[in-house]
Amino acid sequence: MEVESLTIQIVDGNLVAGGKTFSLASLSRMFFALTPDATSGIEDLRATEDGAVEVYSLNGVSLGSYENVSAAKQSLQRGIYVMKGGSGTFKVAVK
Repeated sequence: MEVESLTIQIVDGNLVAGGKTFSLASLSRMFFALTPDATSGIEDLRATEDGAVEVYSLNGVSLGSYENVSAAKQSLQRGIYVMKGGSGTFKVAVK
């Protein structure tokens, strides 16, 4: 199923995706793939956050507070983190 803006919901024991309904009991596998030009949904949308940020692992463990996003990214190991700042909460990939 290829869909540009796919919405997936679980409703009454069924998976509803792109206008099609599948019984969860009959599903044995499900795969998701990105096309080469697609993004992962994890972007540095607020990489210019000027104020202090709190950093969390994807498991919700607090990793500390930093002066700004740039300072946090310099201190963190490669990975994906959740950052909470003045403009909201966002995911950041540190490469």
